[in-house]
Amino acid sequence: MRNNEWNPENISDQSGTVVVVTGSSSGIGYETARVLANKHAEVIIAVRNLEKGHAAAQKIASQYQKANVKVMRLDLADLSSVKHFAEECLSTYSRLDRLINNAGVMLPPYSKTVDGFELQFGTNHLGHFALTARLMSLAERDEKFTRCQRCEWRGEVRPAEFRRSRLGEAAIQGMERVRRQ
Repeated sequence: MRNNEWNPENISDQSGTVVVVTGSSSGIGYETARVLANKHAEVIIAVRNLEKGHAAAQKIASQYQKANVKVMRLDLADLSSVKHFAEECLSTYSRLDRLINNAGVMLPPYSKTVDGFELQFGTNHLGHFALTARLMSLAERDEKFTRCQRCEWRGEVRPAEFRRSRLGEAAIQGMERVRRQ
């Protein structure tokens, strides 16, 4: 299929799936959340600014009356926020089918995250790594878990196969360190 032939109609019904989309109050994240809600997924809009998140959720709900959208606060530049978000997901959901790591900052003036990392690296990479690590136990409950990193890479992760790989071993060790914090 050529790229110009793809459209949201190509997405199958997502009933019964739980999806987290970071940075989904605007742009690609919003469009992703909107389309998945229209396809009957339960969508968690994970945003730093709750006001913008609720506005996005209301806009989606006005377009799709059966939309199942929840707004949750997540600041990827603050690892305690990532931990709180993950804990809330773990206590609320029995599984996670999709994690779309879309949020990010681009060329901000030099500053640091709450935890002392350079802002762009801390938000775009470390924050999403910590989030993925903390949510992995929800993902492991499914045979297949789909993760999308800021729409640059997409793939299915089979946790059992991933754990057996050399990269998987290193990543799991890093994730375990994050979980213990």
